[in-house]
Amino acid sequence: MRADECMVYPLPAFPDGELVNPFVRRVNEMHDFASFQQLSRRFLARKPGLDGMPSCLAEFHASVGHLYCDIHTLLQRHTHYHYYCRGLPDSRVAEQRARLLGKLHGPVRLCRLPVMLTPSEGEYLVCPECERESVAVYGFGYVHRVHVAPFVSVCARHRRPLDSSSRQGLLFDQYCRSTPTEYQLSKAVEFANRSIECIEDDIVGGLYQKSCVRQSLTDSGWITASGRMRLDALIDTFVCFYSGAFVDIRLMLLTSSHEHVGNALRALMRDDRAMHPAWCILMAWFARDCSFASLVSRKAIEQVSEQADAGHAPAVDAGTVRNLLSQHGTLTKVAEVLHTSVHQVSLLCRLAGIESSVRSKVLDDSMLESIVTLLKAGKKPVDVSRVTRLSITTIYRVIAAIPDLAFPRDHAALDRIEKTKQAWLALVEQFPHEGVSSLRRRDPASYARLRRAAHPWLKQHSPRDVRCRPRATPVRNVTLLRILGVAAKVASSRFRNGAGRPVRSSSFRMWTSLGLSEYAWNSSSLAAGAHTELEARRDFLMNRVRWALRKSSVQDGMPVWRMAKATGLRKSTIEQLILGTHGSK
Repeated sequence: MRADECMVYPLPAFPDGELVNPFVRRVNEMHDFASFQQLSRRFLARKPGLDGMPSCLAEFHASVGHLYCDIHTLLQRHTHYHYYCRGLPDSRVAEQRARLLGKLHGPVRLCRLPVMLTPSEGEYLVCPECERESVAVYGFGYVHRVHVAPFVSVCARHRRPLDSSSRQGLLFDQYCRSTPTEYQLSKAVEFANRSIECIEDDIVGGLYQKSCVRQSLTDSGWITASGRMRLDALIDTFVCFYSGAFVDIRLMLLTSSHEHVGNALRALMRDDRAMHPAWCILMAWFARDCSFASLVSRKAIEQVSEQADAGHAPAVDAGTVRNLLSQHGTLTKVAEVLHTSVHQVSLLCRLAGIESSVRSKVLDDSMLESIVTLLKAGKKPVDVSRVTRLSITTIYRVIAAIPDLAFPRDHAALDRIEKTKQAWLALVEQFPHEGVSSLRRRDPASYARLRRAAHPWLKQHSPRDVRCRPRATPVRNVTLLRILGVAAKVASSRFRNGAGRPVRSSSFRMWTSLGLSEYAWNSSSLAAGAHTELEARRDFLMNRVRWALRKSSVQDGMPVWRMAKATGLRKSTIEQLILGTHGSK
């Protein structure tokens, strides 16, 4: 708001936890301003933005926010600032704060979900019980930030589903949610409680920080001490853990897709990548309730039971394994007695808490020197294993422990790479106006060798590829496309057959009523078949005229001016429509 403007109207209270956009809407309704858009430009110097993460908060604080709290409290208690910082690297937290306070180029939120899998903006859900309590305290109800958090559909305090604050909610969001079962309601309450913890800035909320989530997965055994992730087992168990747990189809698709879960886990392991806080909540929850040791124990028990049922091995208890291990001394001998594998006996020992160590493989200095000498002489690891009578695994461990160990074949490979580099530079100099694709066709062997062995050098010393690759067409989920088609039909019917004058079923009105972004609608409407619900301008005008004729007592000979007044259209538009000269756009 400009300095020369002064406010001559009272402002309502700004309760703790209320978001900025609902507050501005309430001020607009209280004083009956021209529009919410104009008041948003007055308070925040911009058009309406995101609900939980609005930009230009410094302008809002300078105009009216300073009457309620300081700028730090505004970020802490009236936005989702801490929520969206959970999945950010530490180096980008300051950037997220700057995007909230000012108006920078690019998205306000630095971590987002895929298109059509993100809850819509403007879908204000409220709890009737909480609203009655706020009316008793403040005299009005308001939208709390914990009820607007992504995928929160129940009130954690009263354990009941949230209702839309408006009479007609966003259709796409409504069709994505269904009536929860008892199991889904319990999971929704748990998710809501964890979302509240994630929003708050305290010690419990810090458990959902990206680094803490990674540590939780390490403590539960899904990430080894060396930093290696048990990716396949983790994804399969994660999908099974959340199967049928959520009422929102978008959250269900996220947790049931191996691709989405794998991408989230890879973002978790990379320090420079951001991930959505919903993934932080889901993974912290999963790490607490499901460990890798429990998975291994369950599989081992199932395997032993299957073998016992099939008659391959008798049922073995812990005492039998302990006695056999004390008699024979090795896992191999015990496995032979039990007619099973060494791996199976090792799992049984871990289940029963029996100490069992594998054979020690301590190499003396003379043996280690012999191995290194043979390797330096150019012997293959298989030949060294045969000469020293050690396993091939031991030989490879020796090779990995000595990084400076170079073989004659390594020197030969380096010489070949250097010669290939010189050949590639000569080729680039000989054909300076050709791109990398043309050079690759001229010498495919050199390109393949450098791409495998010296990819950074190849990119640095190659011309830029000038080919214009077509942008890949986004592929949307079939279930979401079906929901989009159904919601578009309902919205179109409301536009054309509403209680008042029919309104045009345009693209803008369609994506606004559905709660989708413009990009989500434009990239998905054709695949969903929802574009057929759009209405041409001439069809809309004819529909408006037919509606006016049905409402009017005069069916024949209605003057043009009266028709224009009844339809709410210009007189010239009616005349053009009668003459048939109006465009069909």
